[in-house]
Amino acid sequence: MAAAAKAIGSALKRALATPEAYAILDASAAGPCTFLAGGCAILADALAQILGGEIVAVYRADTRRIQHYVLRRGEHYLDGDGACLRATLLRRERTLEGIPQPRLAPPAGLIGDGIVRDAAASRALAALLAPVLAGAAQK
Repeated sequence: MAAAAKAIGSALKRALATPEAYAILDASAAGPCTFLAGGCAILADALAQILGGEIVAVYRADTRRIQHYVLRRGEHYLDGDGACLRATLLRRERTLEGIPQPRLAPPAGLIGDGIVRDAAASRALAALLAPVLAGAAQK
């Protein structure tokens, strides 16, 4: 699974850096943003449609406020940065994003923080990403 996750993560990063992917995000309810800042839930929902897995929230332990959404597939977490393990994701959220005491959990019961979900945008993004990720999974 590690090699497949790495291939999927690399293909995902490349596919998200395209004008087509950003056109979907810019036209979404989230408006102009990135897949790591504002569009993470749209991406997580799209990935779940393609790959299955569980949508997980990164949240602040002290406030229980959701800061970011990712897709968990086995031991790997996927977002706009590609695929990584739990420890790497939490370290990134703590050091690069400045989230004190980041934790991971299903979003139910946590406090939303205005991160937009847009089902139509997620479907469009899934349609764009599906062939790319299917090809990466076969490598």
